[in-house]
Amino acid sequence: MMHFTKFKNAKDLYGILDDDMWNLDETGFQIGVGGSQKIITVDPKRKNYVLDPDNRELVTALATIGGNGRKIPPFIIFTGAQFLAKYVVPGLEGLGVSFSSIGFTDDNIGMDYIKHFDRFTASQRVGRYRMLISDGHGSHETYEFRKYCWDNDIILFGFPPHSTHLLQF
Repeated sequence: MMHFTKFKNAKDLYGILDDDMWNLDETGFQIGVGGSQKIITVDPKRKNYVLDPDNRELVTALATIGGNGRKIPPFIIFTGAQFLAKYVVPGLEGLGVSFSSIGFTDDNIGMDYIKHFDRFTASQRVGRYRMLISDGHGSHETYEFRKYCWDNDIILFGFPPHSTHLLQF
């Protein structure tokens, strides 16, 4: 219950309106790996070959949605150092893109993300402050990240540990 009291107090203190609340979540997936799959064969003696799941590229997506259903373009983290512009699909101009040697968020990518968030939400805000609710990942907790938020009227609010799946909207 204390979490909800802190949330209400922060919302009241900064006068954050429901339209200025945003939720950030991060998920990973492997390129080329679909959902549930079944292999159907006619000959029961024939061997079924399963592709090695370790030969797929890991991609992380940071998705942000507002309390009123608005969303901003996702922020995608690819494994590697760079990719060629010719591989970018037309129509994804607002997509945020970054690279990591392991395909996960780090402090520098956290900064890239918060600038992406600010770019797409600053003009949509109704009140002075926007609240960004997240899981408290270390890349969202650095001094530089927090200072950027404070300087740009973004109030950070974290979920309690191990509760993201229960509290996200």
